[in-house]
Amino acid sequence: FEAVSDSVDRTAEDVQSVSMATDDLAASSEQIATTAEDVADRAQSIRGNISSIRESRAEQTTMLGEVGDALSGVTTDRDHARISTGLDGLDDLTGGLIEGGQVVLQYSDVAIADLIAGLVAGAIATGNAVSVTPPPGLDRETLDGALAHRDVSLSATLANDRLFVLDAFDTWQSDTNVFDLGTRSLGAVNRETDRRREQPLLIVGNIAGEIATLGEEAARAARFENDEGIFEATDTVLNVVDRGAVAASVASFYVGAADQAFTLDASGDRRVLTVDTDPAADTPVRGALRTGDRPGSVAVVPRTNDTTPPSA
Repeated sequence: FEAVSDSVDRTAEDVQSVSMATDDLAASSEQIATTAEDVADRAQSIRGNISSIRESRAEQTTMLGEVGDALSGVTTDRDHARISTGLDGLDDLTGGLIEGGQVVLQYSDVAIADLIAGLVAGAIATGNAVSVTPPPGLDRETLDGALAHRDVSLSATLANDRLFVLDAFDTWQSDTNVFDLGTRSLGAVNRETDRRREQPLLIVGNIAGEIATLGEEAARAARFENDEGIFEATDTVLNVVDRGAVAASVASFYVGAADQAFTLDASGDRRVLTVDTDPAADTPVRGALRTGDRPGSVAVVPRTNDTTPPSA
């Protein structure tokens, strides 16, 4: 009987162990079931997120298409919107200055005042207002002569807010719309110019003069950030860069950001204008520039895309 009693006790203990193991297994199964439900819920959530992502991507694709169409439209308009240079032959060679564009004219050891005077007079005669920081040689007499050939007077353009002169070296006498950059900031002058003009603006900057007056950093910001949005998108910036007075790295900065780049050089007794209509492509269209038959005017003769000045 004692042996039977011992066996029963051992059997009871084994049954209890099996019972405990069964309880543990049941708890594990319940945990597995709960985990499986969580996984299923997460999978459902992922499917929902994927669906939302696909919908958002479709919406973004549509929006990007619309933005692309808008940019294409702006580019097309910009390709066709030009400002006449008013210079004989130059419009035929280039189509004019890109309205709302950044244009650079580089020169070194060559007369440039008559060219700038012609550009200013041509822009005013064709319905634009002009803000100009005169380069060396562009004085009242030179600009008055160019305007007179357009049947416009210098005094009238100043008085009627068609012309604004930003005097970097105090070489112009005090007058209406003549601003001394030695006593007034470029930003303040530009804000007043924008407030008073009524026509699209051609902004002619003398980079050497502005750097001497403002410093390089401020001059760059003023010309290529449009003074924090002072000017309109249709206003055109023409930066005149004297390579003899401006560091090559600074000149490269302006050329690199330009939509059009002109270079004026001397060739014997002639001046040669290289017109680069696509600076990034490095495919300049060249022309010879000579003094015209009247003061303040120039003529452009088309030529082939080479480096040999025309013999005629």
